[in-house]
Amino acid sequence: FFGKLDDGSFEDSRGYMTLNATSGIWSRHTTTGHTAFGSTEQTWPEGRTDTCVAVRGSIAYFFGGNGATSGTLGDLWLLNLRANKWTQVAAGTAAWPGVRYGHTCFLGDATTIVVGLGFSSRGAGTYYSDWWAYAITQQTWTSLAVANGTSGGAVSPSA
Repeated sequence: FFGKLDDGSFEDSRGYMTLNATSGIWSRHTTTGHTAFGSTEQTWPEGRTDTCVAVRGSIAYFFGGNGATSGTLGDLWLLNLRANKWTQVAAGTAAWPGVRYGHTCFLGDATTIVVGLGFSSRGAGTYYSDWWAYAITQQTWTSLAVANGTSGGAVSPSA
């Protein structure tokens, strides 16, 4: 998924590769875009680096990263790995994590994706020490309290 190629261009999000661990053979899968309500235009996530992904069942959740043209991102995209179809989660006006890259995400439990840490932007960006939980069923974000008030910022932390 995503990434930057040797020539500096960004990988397109219209496809992805999987490895069959038994045969050692890679397969390329083509995805279809997200179609907004009332529109016939399909959209895909912008190519990016330094994003995070958490997979629950057949859905891969992608949050943020550094976009090919838009700078640091704070968007949430879902990829249905069975249908090979992207869906963008609308930010709306509710609580939402800030734009970030070099962050981490993981499954909190069967119904929650947790996102945290990272940087706010390239250059003089802020180190984030916050954590957010995304409730999959409700499609809402909640800021999580951190013991002792801080968890420390980190670049590309692993869960």
